[in-house]
Amino acid sequence: MMRLGGILFLILLATSPVFAQTTPAPTFEDGRAASGNSEFEKASEIFQRLARAGNNDAVFELGWIEVVKGNFENAVKIWEPNVNLEHPQALQEMGQFYRHGYGVLRDLDKAFDLFQRATKKGNPSAFVELGKMYLYGEVRPMNFTRAHELFIWASDFGLREGEYYLAVMSHKGYGMTPDYKMAHALYLTAAKEGSKKAAFGIAKLYKSSLIQSDMPRVESTAWRAASILYTLNCPGEDAAKEFSFLLPRRDRQLAGERAYSLLTRVFEAREFTGVTVEHFISLYVDKVGLEVCLAKCWQES
Repeated sequence: MMRLGGILFLILLATSPVFAQTTPAPTFEDGRAASGNSEFEKASEIFQRLARAGNNDAVFELGWIEVVKGNFENAVKIWEPNVNLEHPQALQEMGQFYRHGYGVLRDLDKAFDLFQRATKKGNPSAFVELGKMYLYGEVRPMNFTRAHELFIWASDFGLREGEYYLAVMSHKGYGMTPDYKMAHALYLTAAKEGSKKAAFGIAKLYKSSLIQSDMPRVESTAWRAASILYTLNCPGEDAAKEFSFLLPRRDRQLAGERAYSLLTRVFEAREFTGVTVEHFISLYVDKVGLEVCLAKCWQES
């Protein structure tokens, strides 16, 4: 009897809540991973549980899921409490919504206020957006000095967009004498980090012969191809690594040939029809710019 009683005691002890093995609750990172894999229902369940526990970052992620799904008005409803709590990301994204009229009536004054509040909370992207509003005269008169300061701060945060707009100001001479060498250096820094706009900026410098080169057309074509690869984000290819050989430019002819080869592979991978690489480069890129040219190619594919 004693032996049987001892066995029963051990069974009860092993199955008690104290000793029973439990599955750990999904974490915030689990929710982000699920969202990144487009498992929105799973991600929403995780973030809703965390939001009920007072996690404001989870509330933001719930709104972001609605953005990805194209439900901007739902995102606004979710983010409004976070905006009132001065959540840095919610302030930044709601600023974009008011700037462009996503899910709300377009209101540049409201956008400006939200970006300004986001900068006070240390959101690096908000420094860029506020700088662009000063640069292009949205809401306030153009203020190149203030824009330059904001882009420097964004750059100090390590944001490549900050480097890019500093390059634009040097390239175009906004509030300063144009400095093409400085523009090239700043574009290059941003391009190394994968900025398609910076790669295209370098292409324009070479095309306009603003930077010395033995083969300006090859340089320009190569950097156009880099910007196209960044835009298309070819599956299985890292455009930044593919074009790292261009940065020192030790062999310009090889660079041009490699750029042409990579662009050809992009066309083959995307199955463009009726548009050759030569047609693309000579007609669309040279005349109407990268964005229009890409849109045209998608229409013809």
